[in-house]
Amino acid sequence: MFAEHDGRPNPKMPAAAPSDKFDDLYVKALELVTTHKTPSVSWLQRQLGIGWNMASKILERMEANEIVSAPNHVGRRELLVPSVAGDIARMKANLASKGISMSIEIPEDGRPRLTLVADDEGATQ
Repeated sequence: MFAEHDGRPNPKMPAAAPSDKFDDLYVKALELVTTHKTPSVSWLQRQLGIGWNMASKILERMEANEIVSAPNHVGRRELLVPSVAGDIARMKANLASKGISMSIEIPEDGRPRLTLVADDEGATQ
């Protein structure tokens, strides 16, 4: 009856509704994992000061969202998405030095909207 299930989350099944605390931890974990490229339960546990079960749930959610891979034969995971946080910060700093402010919005449709505003001009998208 359960022979086909290997214990990993099924990305096709919707995840349970998380709590606000879980959401906050997930966002912090996402930033850490994509910045440091270290998708490990024990590393995440130490960085966030959380228990093994919570760190594991966070990485399972990342796996379901296709951010990290499933564990390989020795239990290691790989980061599947590139880190863009550093690139965005550098771009913002470069534009700010030229008198241009930048903002990024992600509306409900999931398509990022970049807005650039110059000191003496209107917005350019």
